[in-house]
Amino acid sequence: MENKTFKSSNPFITLTLEISKLNEILRRGYEERGVPHEFCESQSDYLYSTTMLAWTTAENNPDLQHLSFYKIIKYALISVIGRVTYHLDKEPFQGQRTLEQQQKERNAVVRLFAGLANQQEYIALYDSFWKKEDEESRFVHDVRKLQMRIMAANYYCSGYTKCMEFLDEPYESAFEELNKIADTLINVDFKNFSEAQIQN
Repeated sequence: MENKTFKSSNPFITLTLEISKLNEILRRGYEERGVPHEFCESQSDYLYSTTMLAWTTAENNPDLQHLSFYKIIKYALISVIGRVTYHLDKEPFQGQRTLEQQQKERNAVVRLFAGLANQQEYIALYDSFWKKEDEESRFVHDVRKLQMRIMAANYYCSGYTKCMEFLDEPYESAFEELNKIADTLINVDFKNFSEAQIQN
């Protein structure tokens, strides 16, 4: 049977189809550390998990009530959509993005929102996030790093011990609530791990 791809001239349908490609793009840092494809977090998983972590930690912390939860959610959702550009290609290692990678991802964002009346607003939001122009964007950047540590701990305890490299990296945030969550991971003896250690 010939493999055909559904296409539409409707920009909202196109956006939906393009974003769905994030389901197929694995987080390469875990993949390169031995996590098999069937268990490896995708960019779509990462997007949803980070959004939920950012939203709930901000909304449930009295010291963060001055932040815009709406903006936090939007930043978290738009942060990785440019990585659809790596569909059917090897995503670069999950480290510092080169200028070439940054431009490639931004070009994808421009393309994704083409045809929408407020395209420029989405592009401006994306740029604002990566430039860390406000407190909400800086908060989401720190949440993204925290989410990676949580997933690395999960993979390590599942037997993929090379993921400990992510936990060995220091974590420090300007937001005390995020530091407290990160400290919870530091206090776990992963080599003698038991679920009881992370109940608090």
